[in-house]
Amino acid sequence: MVNRLLVIQRLFLGVGTVLLIVWGTAHAHRYLGMKSDLAAFEAAQQAMSEQRLRLAAANTSQTPAESSAYDSGSDADEGAEIPSIDVSNALADSEGVDDMPPPPVPTDIEPDYSLWSPTRVTDYEDTLAMDLGAPQALLNIPSIGLKVPVLEGIDEITLNRAVGRIPGTARPGGLGNVGISGHRDGFFRGLKDIGPGDDIEIVTWRERMHYEVQEIIIVDKHEVDVLKADDEGLLTLVTCYPFYYVGHAPKRYIVRAKLADSEII
Repeated sequence: MVNRLLVIQRLFLGVGTVLLIVWGTAHAHRYLGMKSDLAAFEAAQQAMSEQRLRLAAANTSQTPAESSAYDSGSDADEGAEIPSIDVSNALADSEGVDDMPPPPVPTDIEPDYSLWSPTRVTDYEDTLAMDLGAPQALLNIPSIGLKVPVLEGIDEITLNRAVGRIPGTARPGGLGNVGISGHRDGFFRGLKDIGPGDDIEIVTWRERMHYEVQEIIIVDKHEVDVLKADDEGLLTLVTCYPFYYVGHAPKRYIVRAKLADSEII
């Protein structure tokens, strides 16, 4: 009888050890995936810094007419759309965007998956081996503990990996209405706990911007006005609603925030 109990005890101990190893491996894999994205952002910062220095050195020996060839215009996409939200009228306003990078950003961010659906966690892990390019910016919302890279576009793979700038809206660091989309059962599920007055930080390659949440609104999935261009510094976060709806959610949860201050870094 004693030997039998000892065998059972050892069996449970072995199973527990295996489960612990599996959990640790998965946890480390997710952490390294996010760290890789942020490391890419840091590498892009360094590359842009070197390019900026080369252009500055070249401009010192050019006439004003020659140096104007380096002026960059808006390359934002127009006429794009996210599922059920047409942004064809959301004209991008990226005037004033500068690609000069700030100092390197921290790469020790570990995502919080406690609110995620199991399917979304799996979808995220499936993207970790994919090269989706360096993030355009970092989105940080301290009140809900969210810090996530902002990639370009809102296709399924991009939103499984991070959050994405909605094509046709202003680019981070530009004037106008910056639209960012994310999954309601992934990175943007925490938006259910955000409120007016909360701070939202956007860090680009050259600037740190603080937005103050103005309002939370629920709109029909066909609503288009929330992403229209504006001459003020606006930030619009978009996700599906209700957050725990089974199937294709019929509404959109919109967080509207206004630029409070910014600094060159």
